[in-house]
Amino acid sequence: MLASNTLPETLWTSTQVASYLQLREESIRRLARQGKIIGYKIGDGPRADWRFDPNSVRNFLQLRSVSQHLE
Repeated sequence: MLASNTLPETLWTSTQVASYLQLREESIRRLARQGKIIGYKIGDGPRADWRFDPNSVRNFLQLRSVSQHLE
């Protein structure tokens, strides 16, 4: 049995990530297709959606913040 502090967080939807990063959902899906945010595509076709590990979204935000300071 796993301890409660070792369970993974729930994956976020593209809608949740868009809200967290204050971007449009299409921007989130584009970033995922480009490999800039690690995501998992669920399904195929026009109704497919993405799921994201919250930690990878936070890492993306942190890296984006650092790169903007270096410019």
